[in-house]
Amino acid sequence: PIAGQAKIVDGVVAFKGLIAAEDVTEIHRTEITGSPEDVVKLGTQAGLELKERAPHLVEAFLQEKLEAPAATAKA
Repeated sequence: PIAGQAKIVDGVVAFKGLIAAEDVTEIHRTEITGSPEDVVKLGTQAGLELKERAPHLVEAFLQEKLEAPAATAKA
């Protein structure tokens, strides 16, 4: 699973993100803050941090998403 949440508090964006193994034996979290004008930059930076810390989980997530439409189309 991959999750993210952003809130604006007192004019500052606070973003929390995570990626976890399917069986939840491994969880990686990140938090970042910045200006609302930089939300894309903040999200990108958080994603890159998680990818650097857990590339195998990102790869597994993407592989699952790529295979899902093919399995649905065959059904």
